[in-house]
Amino acid sequence: MLLTAWCSPALADTTPYQRRVLRDPDGAETSLAAAAAGQALVVVVMKGYWCRVCIAQLGRLCQRKPELVALRTNLVGLNADAPATNKRIMKEYALECPMLSDEKHEVLAELGLWLPREGHALPGIVVFDRCGDEAARWVGRDPDDRPEDELFRVLRKLVDERRVCERPSA
Repeated sequence: MLLTAWCSPALADTTPYQRRVLRDPDGAETSLAAAAAGQALVVVVMKGYWCRVCIAQLGRLCQRKPELVALRTNLVGLNADAPATNKRIMKEYALECPMLSDEKHEVLAELGLWLPREGHALPGIVVFDRCGDEAARWVGRDPDDRPEDELFRVLRKLVDERRVCERPSA
């Protein structure tokens, strides 16, 4: 018996980085590539609006925006919450970096960071270089599993590499 797996043509030619299935805080369709806008991208993967540790980590990194800009890096949060919830949390905590919604867990699952039994993402930090390739990741429930100093070391290394992209990142 021959079994054939069906895959949407829209999904076949894209990576989780490129896939336009995420929603920004206003509900507009977007992707990690769009959030990167040709820069390196730091993605803070969050359990959800209720995880104060995740929000605090995103907040600390948002406060380091001048360093991120100098390193040609953009920053986003990513969770499975609704866009309206993310917008409310951004306002409540005065977060000046966007939180993206992956309500169907497509990107989170493809990144290996969706925990279906728990119903939330595994907290982590994923770094994409400016070409859209994953450059580093740290995951774990404890903030010490996601070392911010090591993150900035990796970002400095990416700036120094001056890699030539083989394919467009967006």
